[in-house]
Amino acid sequence: GSSLQVYMLRLSSPPSPSGPSPPDLSPPRYQRIERGYQALEDASCARVNASIPPIPGADADAFMAAYRSFAGNGSEAHVLTLAQRVLSQAKVRAFLALPDSFVPGGLDAAMVTCAVLRQATPSGLARYAVRGAKEETLLGRLLLSPRLMRDMLVAGGAAGGRYGQAMEIYTKIIQESDSLSADGEASGAEPFWDDRSPSNILGRLALGTAVEHALPIQQRWGGATVDPVSRFLHYERAYLAGNLDPALEVLTAFECRYTTDSDATDDDLAWFRATAANFRPDHIATAYSWRYARTVRTDVAYGKPHCHAHGNICTGHYAEIPAAGGECGPRAFFGRFARKAFGLPTWGVTQPGHAAMSCWSPNGWHVLLGADWEYSYWSKRREQRSGPDFHLDVQSRELRGAHQGVLRGGWAALARKEAPVGAGWSPRARSGYGEGGL
Repeated sequence: GSSLQVYMLRLSSPPSPSGPSPPDLSPPRYQRIERGYQALEDASCARVNASIPPIPGADADAFMAAYRSFAGNGSEAHVLTLAQRVLSQAKVRAFLALPDSFVPGGLDAAMVTCAVLRQATPSGLARYAVRGAKEETLLGRLLLSPRLMRDMLVAGGAAGGRYGQAMEIYTKIIQESDSLSADGEASGAEPFWDDRSPSNILGRLALGTAVEHALPIQQRWGGATVDPVSRFLHYERAYLAGNLDPALEVLTAFECRYTTDSDATDDDLAWFRATAANFRPDHIATAYSWRYARTVRTDVAYGKPHCHAHGNICTGHYAEIPAAGGECGPRAFFGRFARKAFGLPTWGVTQPGHAAMSCWSPNGWHVLLGADWEYSYWSKRREQRSGPDFHLDVQSRELRGAHQGVLRGGWAALARKEAPVGAGWSPRARSGYGEGGL
């Protein structure tokens, strides 16, 4: 619908990569590598820009003026009408619906190459590649694989723009897995880019894990970092043993990234699956809206945690939260943990003075333990995002064919170096509107 079309015009790239740089960025090898990536970015983005249909200036100016003046109050109908005028032009419609060409020399191949290089930056990729021949080779393989770049972008992109790290994790997972092959694809044979075929779930789980863990995830207690390869293998074993939710098989790679990103230990995840099966099977055989997470209501008492009342039980494991109890924070933590343990994704959320959670179900994403999306936001790790922005994204992804046009529009915006759109807009706060370019 019209809201999707406005969102198409507002897509932007993830934040720039972060993390420590090598101690010395001046050697000739680094400069040579960076120049090579810069030349590839320039060439691929020039190819894309030459293919983007022109938009009449009057239509573009009228839309941008209305978009920038809208502040989240009143009717949005005028903005939607002007967006429809831009998007309904024959050449624009044709561009957004072009036949796939994710092969060397194809326009789509140039688009995903340009998008990855814009998000990662030539200097960011060079800082990774300069570590050694192995790293440079991994990036070379990625940049010669249009479908793999596409699949990473469709899955939301590498966290922090760290595509080298994502490729390294993905390659290690393929090597360690007993079920995946180096000749396999992260996407199957479906006509849509966001593969959902049950037979390829482990491929999508590997990809989602790689892009999300490209920016390391700290465990909630103890300061250790979650090992992404071990995390994937943990879920692979649980899946093959029949211990995960059956709906896992239809998750997209985007949804998988919010499944394997728990800050729990693998032992805690296994503990919850075994304990729930033994003591709370009623929370397994129940409707998806509260499946697994209902343990918060029945087993995590509301109140100040009794960490010291029973022999100092709060020593750093999710298993201790039901024993200690807690207010909104521990209860939200445990609810997210419970869903992820069985292979169902969650995202955030934080609300004013409150911690809650949102979760996937076959009927769509919804908020638990708190108010609705307009009150929600998330500002952890790589994301600085409002609940309405995330919810609009996941709703758009269910319009699978149309969302591919959204993605192409976003890649075109990256090629044009359009100003990024803020992800913090919210009708309740009436802030974050009007940011970004066409």
